[in-house]
This record gives sequence, C-alpha cells and structure tokens, in this order.
Amino acid sequence: MITERGAGVLIGAAFAWLLGRFLGVPELYVLSTGALVLTGLSVAAVWLSAGRIEADRTVAPVRVAWGRPAQVTLSLRNRGRLATGLLLVVDEVPFTLADGPRFVLGGLARGGTAAVGYEIGGAARGRYLLGPANVRLRDPFGLAERTRSVGERSELVVYPRLEHLGHGVPAAPRQGEGGRRRRTLLHSGDEFSTIREWHAGDDIRLVHWPSSAHRARLMVRQFEQPYEPQATLLCDTRSAVHRGAGPDSTVETAISATASISELLGRYGHRLRLLLPDDAELDPAEPQRIMDRLAEAAPSQRPSLSGALALLSGRAGGGLLVAVLAPPAGAGKGVHPDTLALLAAGRGYSVRIAVIVDTAAHPRAGEPAAAMAAALHAGGWRTVVHRPGTPLAGSWRRVAGSVALAAGGA
Repeated sequence: MITERGAGVLIGAAFAWLLGRFLGVPELYVLSTGALVLTGLSVAAVWLSAGRIEADRTVAPVRVAWGRPAQVTLSLRNRGRLATGLLLVVDEVPFTLADGPRFVLGGLARGGTAAVGYEIGGAARGRYLLGPANVRLRDPFGLAERTRSVGERSELVVYPRLEHLGHGVPAAPRQGEGGRRRRTLLHSGDEFSTIREWHAGDDIRLVHWPSSAHRARLMVRQFEQPYEPQATLLCDTRSAVHRGAGPDSTVETAISATASISELLGRYGHRLRLLLPDDAELDPAEPQRIMDRLAEAAPSQRPSLSGALALLSGRAGGGLLVAVLAPPAGAGKGVHPDTLALLAAGRGYSVRIAVIVDTAAHPRAGEPAAAMAAALHAGGWRTVVHRPGTPLAGSWRRVAGSVALAAGGA
C-alpha cells in the first residue's frame, strides 16, 4: 500500500526524529511528525477512495466474426465522499485479443464518472472473458496506493473463420407421394389441406361452417406446414487424426469449413443439427447456437467416431448430411472401420457429402485422403478432398455446384 516514495518519507521521518533527539533541535521533531501524519492521511485517503470506485463494461458486439474488431467501453464511477487521486486502469483481456489495455486518469471528483474505450480483435476463435478491471489509486503526493479489481466480467465470442461459399445449396431428392416434398399436418400453416372433425382445444376460428352444417357436427379446416429442409453437420475434431497446431492446423480448417457450410445452409432456411465426436445427443439448434459451439469446440480425445455415428443411424429421410473429416491413420490400407461406420450411418440420408481435409500437407500425416474419399464415393457419397490453405468455395462447388439451388428456390 505504501509506495517507494512513501517508504522513503517514513525513513526520512525516523532519521529526522533521531537526529533531533541527538542534536536537540525541536524543529526536526516537528518535521518528523508532519511526515508521519502526511503519510497516514495519504494511506487513509487511498483506502477510503478506492473502496468506492465502481466499473461497468460494454462490449459491442458480443459476437464477432474471425478477424473482425469489437469495441469495449469501460465506465468508472466514484461513489465515495472524497475525490480520488491519480488512477491507473488496466483491463484484464486475453492476450489473443489485445495487449493489456491500460489508461491513466487524472482522478475522479466526488460522484464523478469517466469512460475509456479500446478495440479488441478476434484473432482466434473461442469464448473469452474480459475483466475485471484493475484500478490502482495513488494519493496526490504519491505516498500510498491501492489496487482493486472492480466490475463484473464480460463475455466475447469469436466465431471461426468464415468463407463465402456462393449462392446455392445441394438439392435433396424430394420425398413423399408423387414426388411432393414431405409436409407435416398442423392445426395452422400456409396452405389449406383438408377438413376434419373438431376436437377440444381447436381454434374456433378454424371452423368450416358449410361442412359443419352439412354433416351436423363441427368441422375445422386442416392446414399443412411448408416443407422445411433438414441438414446434419458432422465435424471431426479428433486430435488423433488431425495435424498441426494453431490457426493453420487441420482441425481449425475442419471447424472453419463446418462453420462456413453452416452459415450457407442456415441462410437458405435449413433446419440444422451439429454433431461433434464427444456429443451424446443430436438435436436441432439455431444457427447462432451452432456457431457458438463451433467457436468453443476443442480437439476431441476420442479415438473413434463410432459413438457419434451411432446417433446418425436409423434416420430415414434425414435430408442432407455433410461430414467434414480427416482421414484416420491407415486410411490407405483397406477400408478403415470409421469409414465403414460412416457408410452405414449415412444410409438414411437423401444426400451425403464428405469434405475430407487433406492432412498430407503436414509432416507425419501418413496416407493421403484420396483413399477415404474413394471408399465413400463408392458408397454413394459426394466427396471432395480439401487442402488446408486453399479456398473452400472451390472444393464446395465440386460437390454441390452442379445441383445448387438459386436463391429462394424451392
């Protein structure tokens, strides 16, 4: 709490007291006492003032794309009865976002406020916590100081790197009678379907009075819900099959590819599901939730995809399945068990696409991805080998471009 200058003043006060006693000079006693009192008052003022400083942090936006900046505003308020001295404010920010933002404020009057701002950049995907802010308060003489952590923590989510994949998505074969797209009957919807008998709980506004009069009982209009395309995304994040580290690693390539495909399918109204190797269930999720999960995804330690692929099995009419994979070890020596399991799990899906990340671009990668792509292609999959560092759009067009839908198409 006492600074080096304050410690020097105390040592000087003690020396002045001893010298006054040795020489018998009363003025030295007064000087020593004054130095002690000044130091004590400085300590008391710093202690009381620092305890009444509050802080609020605003982050805009709270979710940013990779490489995009976010603005942070830190507001300080002095709730104490005394004005503060010099303030050094340091906000705790992960080094991947910013390099320790720090500010010097001349002080806050009683009830005064001050705001400082800085910019952080999303240089790496993830969910980050900002704060708390460390405020170091010094008295005007620099004899005492106190450091406190103030304010709550704030959250920032940095999405994976996204790439624009064009203006279309793969068209799945239409399901249902007579080539019609599959529809689900509901009590309300966009298109009229049929007439049925009224049941308790039905909206009275749906009553079809001519039919009710003809049949002598209440009849209601039945509507059908428009077809909603479904897409399931499988992202292989197992550390055992990926190579490299950091932003240029193959696992980051796979996550970035999955995020880009998710953004494209969500833009075209697909009902999305995301499956990672460690998942225990497969449920639909909003596009923002899927992006949040991909932002936080860590390399999985599971040796096999069998657990995750079991969730894909038995889903007849499952729509579109997109798997972003890395070839397992020994992929070039016969058909790997993971490949066989993937072939079995994908049988219930209308369209199956595999984007295989070429780990051969990294040392000690083993066999290339071509063998895995050939095995899946023989099983009815559309496959492409994607090399890290190359545009994903080109790879995606090779498996989806020939059947791409125009924007807003059916």
